[in-house]
Order: sequence, then structure tokens, then C-alpha cells
Amino acid sequence: MSKRILVISPSLTVGGLQKAALEMALLLRDSGFAVGMGLLFKHKRFFELPKDVPCFEPSQEATGTWARLKQMRNLARNAVKQFDADVVVVYGRYYSAWVAWALRGVDVKVVMSDRNSPLFVLPLCQRAWIRLAYLFNPPSMALAQTQAAKQHQLQYYRSKWMGVFPFKRKPDVILFPNLLDALKPAEAVSREKIVLAVGRVTDSLKGMDWLLEVRSLVENTEWKWVVAGGTAEENPLLWKQIQAMNLTDKITFLGKVKDLDRWYRKAGIFIMTSKSEGFPNALAEAMQHGMPCVAYDFVGGAKDLIVNDQVGVLVEYGHHAACAKAVEALMNDEEKRLALGDAAAESVQRLLRKNRITEVQTLFGGL
Repeated sequence: MSKRILVISPSLTVGGLQKAALEMALLLRDSGFAVGMGLLFKHKRFFELPKDVPCFEPSQEATGTWARLKQMRNLARNAVKQFDADVVVVYGRYYSAWVAWALRGVDVKVVMSDRNSPLFVLPLCQRAWIRLAYLFNPPSMALAQTQAAKQHQLQYYRSKWMGVFPFKRKPDVILFPNLLDALKPAEAVSREKIVLAVGRVTDSLKGMDWLLEVRSLVENTEWKWVVAGGTAEENPLLWKQIQAMNLTDKITFLGKVKDLDRWYRKAGIFIMTSKSEGFPNALAEAMQHGMPCVAYDFVGGAKDLIVNDQVGVLVEYGHHAACAKAVEALMNDEEKRLALGDAAAESVQRLLRKNRITEVQTLFGGL
């Protein structure tokens, strides 16, 4: 009898965490496990869940902090009972702790997947709560998206405080990069002279201010610069910087874009100026579409994906002049753009869901 695995996400609204949780559920299903999905909150769905994956969610949205915490606890316990789960995979550091606390004393193994950058720091009260929850019910396994995240989690989950209660287990920390969807059939599009950046403009870690610095240093005027992920006006500080640097007509903000694949297919260069990432999903997606990519060597995944000058260009962290020089070099070298794009597309095939089945069968089959 195959293991029964329940994947828990806060919701299926738009977001990298939600997409990663759904992809994990589909991968586990494709790998032969019986899979269900639990949603901690009643939010409007952006991602669709296949009908063959049963879903457990609250009947209505709770209001107030304590009501939401109680709802999370009840959802976790009831979903595990109804689905008769052997293993629970929870997405998000804070949510994982709440689910682990709710399931203490229940015969089920908890696997947590932390989606934050190693540099991201939760408020003190939340950090204290996570430690308390895991002292009583530590996860059996922790999934890390990048090498940097793995090292961070090894220090965190296997540190001395986890041994306060010597009968409690210390979790294994496993490197498990995000999954990629297979590309959908699409009409061929000629690449245009467009530099594309993707990211939430309201998130300071996405480095949109650094993107402006790089743009101001690039003299080539033949290429357009576009940003998918919001409008400049959504971030007052960013909008002020754009005006101060006289860039209002030199960079275009597309807002929230549903069909990113179209932009990945037609833009000529992808740039990521993030200061840190949990996992650089947009970078992986751009590489999958055969885009030549330029990225800073930030904490959280760039180095996991890019081998410098082989499958992309990795620039010293925060060195805007070097980044601008790398972008201009690609603008002026079509042959190198094509070579880097082809190599990038080949290098991320390992992340495709269909190529991760054996990995997951070994990982979860042994729990």
C-alpha cells in the first residue's frame, strides 16, 4: 500500500509558495503516492487543483488572529484524520510550526519546506514560537531550496537547542530545488531587443532599485527595458527614484502579467538584480525558455542555477557597473546570447517534474 501524503499550503492564491506546494502535490501523485491537499485559509484560488487530488479547506474565512490560529489547528488535525495521512508536507516556516504543534501526539510524520531567503528574519515572537513548537514536535525532514538555504537550515534545525529534549529527533535537511512545469506548446516568436526583469515591485529584496541603477549605466538605446510584476506607482520610493534618475521613459512597468511565458519567449535578455531569494523561480523559468540571463551572485539560488559564462552571466553582488557591462556585452553579441540561452535551457531540464519522480520516490518512500 502506497504512502498517503497530505500537502499543506496556506492557500492556492497567486504566489511562489502556493505554486511550489501545488507542484509538489502533482509530483507526488505522478510518483505513485496517494495525495491530498490541505489549505489553511479560505481564499480565492489562482491555481487550479486537479479533481483527482482531494482538497481539505475551511468552509469560510476566519476573522481575527486567534480565530485564524484555531482554524489552522483544526484544519491540520481534521485533514490528517479524514485523509488518513502517513506524511504531511507543509509549506512555509511559520505555517509548518503551527501544523507541527497541532499534530503533536498524532502518528504522522511532518516534513517542512521553508520558502524564505536565508536572510529573511521573522519577528522575534514568531521565531520564539517556531522554536517552542519544534521542541515538542520537530519535523522528520526539512526541504531546502538552495545550497545556502540548506546550510542555514542545518545550523537551525540541528543546533544545540534542538537537543534540549534528547528523546526528540533532529530532522534531516535535504536539498530540493523548486520544480518546473513542462513548457506548453506555443507559436514560435522572434526574439526582440528587450531586457526583461520579473518580480514584485513592492518587495525590497527583489532589487528593483538596483535594476534602475544598472539601467542608468547602460548607454545602448536600441533595447527596451520592461518589468513584469507590478507598476512603479505601487512602490512610492521606487517611483521617486525613477523620476530622480530621469528614467520614466527608459523603463516600462507592465503591471501583473498572467502570460509571462510570452515575454520569456520574445525578450532577448533576462536580468535579475535581486538582493536575496528563497529560490529564483523567474530566473529558472527564463532559463527554461532559452533566455541568456544576467544575475547578481545573491544569497539564495543564483549560483545553484548559473555557471558563469557557461549557462548565464553571474555578476559580483551589488556591482552595478559590472552588471551593466555584462548586459551591454550581450546586447552586442547575438552569437553569445544564443549559446548561453541554449545552454541555460538544457541545464534546467533536471528541474522538470517528469525528471524528479525517482528522486521523490526515494525521498518519501523511505520515511
